[in-house]
Amino acid sequence: MEAAVVPIEAGSTVQLVSTVQQIATAATKQQTPEPKPGQYIYVKSEVSFQSTSNNADTGERKTWVQPLHPRPVNGKDIPGKAPSHLSYDWLKAQPTNPDALLKSIYATTGNTRDRDQRAFQEIKSIINEQLVPARTAAALYRAAAKIPGVVVVENSQDATGRTGLALARVDERYGERTELVFDRTTFAYLGSRGVQIKEYNGVKPGTVTERTAILERAVVDARKTRPTTHGTA
Repeated sequence: MEAAVVPIEAGSTVQLVSTVQQIATAATKQQTPEPKPGQYIYVKSEVSFQSTSNNADTGERKTWVQPLHPRPVNGKDIPGKAPSHLSYDWLKAQPTNPDALLKSIYATTGNTRDRDQRAFQEIKSIINEQLVPARTAAALYRAAAKIPGVVVVENSQDATGRTGLALARVDERYGERTELVFDRTTFAYLGSRGVQIKEYNGVKPGTVTERTAILERAVVDARKTRPTTHGTA
C-alpha cells in the first residue's frame, strides 16, 4: 500500500524536561505484573513497516508500506527469544538512575557510527518488546531525554490512530525521525512512528516509514497462549 504522508512538525527542546518529568511520573504509577520463573511475557501490538525492492534488470526501485497487521507472523508467534540485553531479567537488574542506565544502554550499542541514535533505538526496542518494571520504565524515559538530539514533537500518532506527543530523534544518516508516542493526558506509552524528514533513496519528506501500537502487555504461563484477563498497555 502507498505510504501515508504527514506534515513535518519541528521538534523542540523547550518542553523536554517538563514533558519527560510527566512521562516518568506516570510510568512509576503503572501497575505491571511480575513474571515468575517459567512464565512468559505477552505483548500485543499492531505494526506496519516500509519495504523496498530493487529490480536488478531494470534498475527500478519500489517502496511501499505494509498494511497494518498484528506483530506475529502469519498468526504464529515469532520464534526465538529476546536478546539478553532486552530480557526482563536484564531490565530488572539495571540501575534506575537515568545516567547509569544510559551508560549501560550505550554499552550495548558497540562501536556503531551513531551511538546516540542506536541508543535511542535500543530504548524504543525495549519499550516496544518488553514488560518493563515501572521504576525502570521511568528511568528509561529520563535516559532517552539525555541523549543528544532528542526533542519533543507536539503532534504524533501511533499505528491505530491514537494521537499524542512524542519524544523523537532524527537519524542524520538516513533522514528518518523516530517518534515515541505518549498519550497527551495520561502520558502512557502508545507506540512509535517513523517519519522521513529529508529525502533519502527516493523516499520523500513527510513519508510515514513505520507505525507501531502497543495494545496489551501481560504475563502468561506458556508460549503461544493468550492472557485470560486483560493486561496493561
